[in-house]
Amino acid sequence: MQRVFLSLVVVVVVVVVVVVVVVVVVVVAYEPELTEDTFFNSKVLSDFEEFKKMTDVIVSNRMEIALEDVVDQVYTRDLFGSV
Repeated sequence: MQRVFLSLVVVVVVVVVVVVVVVVVVVVAYEPELTEDTFFNSKVLSDFEEFKKMTDVIVSNRMEIALEDVVDQVYTRDLFGSV
């Protein structure tokens, strides 16, 4: 009985170790007026088209017309739809 329990524990530990997934989030900021290359260890871009190409998710205070071509990537709390 003890040998079976030990085998089950080893199997459970192996499964848990295999299931662990590492997620890396890279933050990129768009700010045309900032002259530094980084801001709080985040890359800063001043070219909006380059910014849109390299991002998977865009967090914005409000929806803008310039974001219409990437609307599926935009998360906003714009309650009034300012576009």
